Amino acid sequence: MGKIKGAADSLEYAIARDQLIRRRVLPEDEPIHDLNAYWKQIESCVHAQP
Repeated sequence: MGKIKGAADSLEYAIARDQLIRRRVLPEDEPIHDLNAYWKQIESCVHAQP
């Protein structure tokens, strides 16, 4: 399987990854069971960026 070119946090990467999931080349993401933990993880990433 080839690699997706581009930064993992870029829009191009997200679009390419979504297309590969829709074509069933990549597996779907696991469902999120703990929404509070998920949002805390997102908040920590956003606040960590310069």
